[in-house]
Amino acid sequence: MAEFTPPRSFASNNLLDSNRSCSPSGQLRKECSSAEVSEKAAIALISRLATTLTLNSGYRMPAIGYGTYSNSDSPSVMGEAVYKAVQVGYRHFDCAEAYKNEAAIGMGLERSFRDGLVERSELFITSKVWQTNHDPEHVVAACRNTLSNLKLTHVDLYLIHWPLAWEYTNVDCEPLVPKDNDGNVIMSTSGCSLQDTWRAMEKLVDEGLVKSIGVSNFSSTQLADLVSYARIKPAVNQIECHPYLPQNNCRKFCAMNEISVVSYAPLGRPGNLHEGDPKMMEDETIARIATEKEISPAQVLLQWQIEKGLAAIPKSTSQVHMEENLLIQNVLDTNDINSLDALTTRHRFCNKKWCYGCLVFDD
Repeated sequence: MAEFTPPRSFASNNLLDSNRSCSPSGQLRKECSSAEVSEKAAIALISRLATTLTLNSGYRMPAIGYGTYSNSDSPSVMGEAVYKAVQVGYRHFDCAEAYKNEAAIGMGLERSFRDGLVERSELFITSKVWQTNHDPEHVVAACRNTLSNLKLTHVDLYLIHWPLAWEYTNVDCEPLVPKDNDGNVIMSTSGCSLQDTWRAMEKLVDEGLVKSIGVSNFSSTQLADLVSYARIKPAVNQIECHPYLPQNNCRKFCAMNEISVVSYAPLGRPGNLHEGDPKMMEDETIARIATEKEISPAQVLLQWQIEKGLAAIPKSTSQVHMEENLLIQNVLDTNDINSLDALTTRHRFCNKKWCYGCLVFDD
């Protein structure tokens, strides 16, 4: 399939619009003052402001966010990491009720507000509703529970985590994956459809609990169905996307329908590899480009995301890597991007046997 490269959708003007921007004028002035005395602060500021996506809802979203999924770090570690990430300069945080760490993250956010590091209006915070909470009444309860845990009055973006409805357990999603005696996931028998779930998502916008709504892990076919009945169009489709899984067709559909793409696992989940997973950051082509441009393999991969008009949510608890991931410098040329697009390795790092014992994705 031919590579699809959409037109740039980054917002580089009107950055002081306090109604829509996640970085209001007061904070921007503070950052500019810091940039005057620190080259590092200047690079960070330029990098962040130059890579901001405008959603179809009118709100702006920083293209480089901080991912909070971890199956190895404790909730308290992630809460501290979020506080550290705010200090470093992240303003976009990707959360989910299924990650089981929103309460700790809420404490980290509250601490950052209390210490004067940032104001709520300067942050873009995403969360997601889990598969056991797809029934309309459970969508509302799940969202309110997330807001309570995060200690917020609203989230900026709320997503349907997966296009699957499972048996309801409880508001805390325990167990996270309901299974029968044979170990198969118990699918919902309530009759709830994705359209029912989406109608509940739209009501969250109406009630002011969320600013924008979207989906995650949806195919182009599922998106086409959703767009056909949506009163509020999905602002985002969060999918796994990187040079090993470029998602050309899905990205093309999203661009045609003004749906922004947020890429998870943009670095190939180097801290969460399973048997058979390739080490994408050690790919010879990626390593060569990193050496030639004097940047890290992670920065090569993140600039690929930016060049494709995507947002990305890398995760690291290391401050060095946090800073590195945020400093996206425009150093890759057309040949570099073409070399990344020409990679033939294809691999999906996240695929679960969640459909009656079968994998979610066919590829």
